[in-house]
Amino acid sequence: MAEASVTLSKEIMQLRQFFRAAMNDQLFGDEIAWAALALLDLDQIVSLPEDARRSRLFCDALSVWTAVAGTERKNNFSGSDLLASTAPVATPGQLMLILTEVMGLASQDAAAALRLSVAEAADLAKVARAELEQGVTGRVLIIEDEPLIAEGVAMLVESLGVEVVAMARSRDQAVALAAKHRPDVVLADFDLGGGGTGLDAVKQISSEMSAVAIFITAFPDEVLTGEDYEPTFVLAKPYRERALRTALAYSLKAPRAELVE
Repeated sequence: MAEASVTLSKEIMQLRQFFRAAMNDQLFGDEIAWAALALLDLDQIVSLPEDARRSRLFCDALSVWTAVAGTERKNNFSGSDLLASTAPVATPGQLMLILTEVMGLASQDAAAALRLSVAEAADLAKVARAELEQGVTGRVLIIEDEPLIAEGVAMLVESLGVEVVAMARSRDQAVALAAKHRPDVVLADFDLGGGGTGLDAVKQISSEMSAVAIFITAFPDEVLTGEDYEPTFVLAKPYRERALRTALAYSLKAPRAELVE
C-alpha cells in the first residue's frame, strides 16, 4: 500500500482537498480522508490506466464514507468509527458541485460516488447552485500581483454580491490589509513575483484569524504540498468562472464540521 500511496500522491492530495471542503475543516477533512484510504485497495486503483485513477479513487473513498456516515459508532479511536461519526456539512447537491465544478470529475463519476443517478445528481446540483448563490455575503481579500487578473477576480466576486475589501500585490501588504479588514475569505495567487508567495501570506494570516483560503494559481503542486497548512480550495489557472463561484459561495455559506452524536 505504501508504494501505491506514492504513485497516487497527487490524487490523494486532491482527495484530501475535497474532504476538507466537504467538512469545511482542514483537520476533520484530513482525518476522514486517511480513514477512508485505509479501507481502500490502492494497488487495484494503481493497476488502472493513469487517466482513470483519480475518478476511481474518489468514487471508492466517497462510497466508503457515504455508506457509513452518521451511523452508530462503537469506538471513537478507530478509523471506521471516525467515518461513522462524521457526516458531510455539504448537502448532496453541494458535494456534486464541488466534485464536478471544482475538482473536475465527470458528472457520471461524481453521481456514482454519491450513490445517485445522473439525473438526480443534476437536479440536486441545480438547486444547490441557486441556494449557494442566493443571498451570499462576506468580505474578501484578493492577493494577486497581476493587476488585470486581480480586477477580473474582483469583478466575479462582486457579481455574487460579495464585498472585496482590499487587493494586495505582496506578502507583507496582504498581511497588513488582512489585519486591517479581517476578511472572511482570502483569494490568493502563489507566485507574487518579488513580493514573496501567497502561501506565506496566507499562512501568516490564518495564524492570526479564521479566514478560508482559496488559491488561484498556475502552481497548484506548490500549494498542495502535504505539509502543515493547505488551503480549502486550489483552482488551477486558467480557472473556470463557475469553479470560483462555487468555491467562494460554498466557503462563505457552509457550516463547520462536527461529530454526529
